[in-house]
Amino acid sequence: MIDTEQERMTPEQEQLYKDVYDLLTPIIKPNSSESVMMGAGTLLAIAIQLYCCIFKSDEEVSSILQEASNTLPELRVQIEERIKEKTIH
Repeated sequence: MIDTEQERMTPEQEQLYKDVYDLLTPIIKPNSSESVMMGAGTLLAIAIQLYCCIFKSDEEVSSILQEASNTLPELRVQIEERIKEKTIH
């Protein structure tokens, strides 16, 4: 994780983030977009299901997903930094 991302996370969020990555690491195959899509799709489905548990309307869930899509540029930078760190080490 890059510094700005870590600064915004609670200790519980940091642990969850690490646990999810640890869980996905053996599933994601090098140079396999299919394995990445499977992992990402599964996590996205779980996230949507969790949002549906607490929000009454589809519009509320849709609004959250729209807000999340607004963070794509920042998330892209973060994952590119993460990949660079792993490649360097």
